[in-house]
Amino acid sequence: MPLVLPQPPEESDAAAGRADEGQGLRLAPLLDTPHAPLLAQEILGRQGAALTLDAGAVELLGGRCAEVLLAAAKQWREDGAPFRLRGPSEAFRRDCGLLGLPHAALGLEA
Repeated sequence: MPLVLPQPPEESDAAAGRADEGQGLRLAPLLDTPHAPLLAQEILGRQGAALTLDAGAVELLGGRCAEVLLAAAKQWREDGAPFRLRGPSEAFRRDCGLLGLPHAALGLEA
């Protein structure tokens, strides 16, 4: 049976962040399971080009969204395109640690 994720809330800005004028994507404060499908959609819409994600406002990073970020980082590496996470909040770093995510796998910058 395929995994069916719940639909994210209607407000797309709250779900996946806002595009930062072509410079990348500002991640939303709440990156939990209901927001994973929209986050994936936002990221995949930028595939093939350099991508920088601003993680400065993240207050919670859940497992599903972490999986989306890991898969995106891997895909960008395979495509030979730059993928970076910049300005991670303390909460983002904390949750990466709690989830056992290596910063290098996510393209994490200081």
